[in-house]
Amino acid sequence: MRLKIMRKINLIAIIILPVIFLTSCLNIEPVKVGTVQDFSIGKITSKDVTVFFTVPIENPNKFSFKITKVHLEISLGKQKAGLINKINKVVIPAHSKDVHKFETKINFSELGSDITQLAPLFMKNKANVKLKGYIKVRSFPISKKINVENESLIKLLKL
Repeated sequence: MRLKIMRKINLIAIIILPVIFLTSCLNIEPVKVGTVQDFSIGKITSKDVTVFFTVPIENPNKFSFKITKVHLEISLGKQKAGLINKINKVVIPAHSKDVHKFETKINFSELGSDITQLAPLFMKNKANVKLKGYIKVRSFPISKKINVENESLIKLLKL
């Protein structure tokens, strides 16, 4: 009985110690998230709007990662437009400097915004877009939360 317990402990130690050693030696460089470049509006309903936007992301690391969670407040002009909490699956390759296209729904009901106040902004050619919040990324076995706060004047495109 004692021998079985000792074997299990040794097996667990043999598995866990290399994982700890290998992950502690990883040199994780910061991922750079740029400002929103293009912003286009898809379907608009009374509760939400589907939007498409592109963002340059530079990953200098030796491993790829995927975006697992998003929590971003978006403002158009000085008006809070909504909350981005769902996003299409995006994988960022290792050693990349690419512009990635995102598709998401901005939920108006979570921030209590009135879509009629935002309608004039959608009709204009350009708008000041501000994103504030965080993005969680994951690459086995590492998970990291990246704070995002940027503002840019972008051209609004219609689909």
